[in-house]
Amino acid sequence: MYGAKVFVGLDIGADTSVACMTDALGVVLAEASIVTSCQAVLDFVACRPMNNELEIGLEAGSMGILLARRLREQGYQVHLFGTRQASQFLKIRQNKTDTNDARGIADILRIGRSVVPAVHLKSAAIQQLRSQLVLRQKLVTHRVSGEGAINSVFRLNGGRLRTSRSGTGLQRNVQAELQRLREIEHIDLAPDVEPLLDICVATRRHLESLDRRLSKQAESIPVCARFMEIPGVGPITALSFYTAIEDPWRFRRNGDVGAYLGLTR
Repeated sequence: MYGAKVFVGLDIGADTSVACMTDALGVVLAEASIVTSCQAVLDFVACRPMNNELEIGLEAGSMGILLARRLREQGYQVHLFGTRQASQFLKIRQNKTDTNDARGIADILRIGRSVVPAVHLKSAAIQQLRSQLVLRQKLVTHRVSGEGAINSVFRLNGGRLRTSRSGTGLQRNVQAELQRLREIEHIDLAPDVEPLLDICVATRRHLESLDRRLSKQAESIPVCARFMEIPGVGPITALSFYTAIEDPWRFRRNGDVGAYLGLTR
């Protein structure tokens, strides 16, 4: 139909994806298995009827975010949908296949946006900063687990690991406790503990370096600098909130921010 909207649903895979194009009535205009790349999507949408407005939809997975950003740079209307919410809508179809999922995403664009709202696409800079915070949290979890394992070995043999504030302090405290256990308990735990200690010390030192970088970044962002004037708010908290919200004007009311973060009453 001349001038009518055309909807393209993309089921994104690591190497290949399935694209489905439908009209405003849900009639399939084209389907294809394509390489997961911006150029492949551009080649696919080039077959749409001329002068028809085009909207593209895909799930907000790790592959979809970069693809959506590149398609928007090309001037297309691209909508990202939350993976969990979209999967509930896609379950309506009896047979779950990549082709049916692509059709389902096109249907979300066409009739389901009141049920499956679009999610915010973060800018590349905010996404990189958010990734650094996620990696930092992974390293913190790894550090706590490793040091907890060392402390457990010490306790089983009558020792205790003192609290350390740096990688150098951790190495000094562990070596001191190993020496004490050798002299008093007559047990040598170095072959078991030292390999794990090397990993924990390296993790601590990388975290210290990462925290310094993140602190400088927080100070260079005016919004984060103002956040850190609040008692108890440091660089990590300020950056976490800043990257989670990014654009405050996308919320109609300030009360919506709490609900977005899961802080509901």
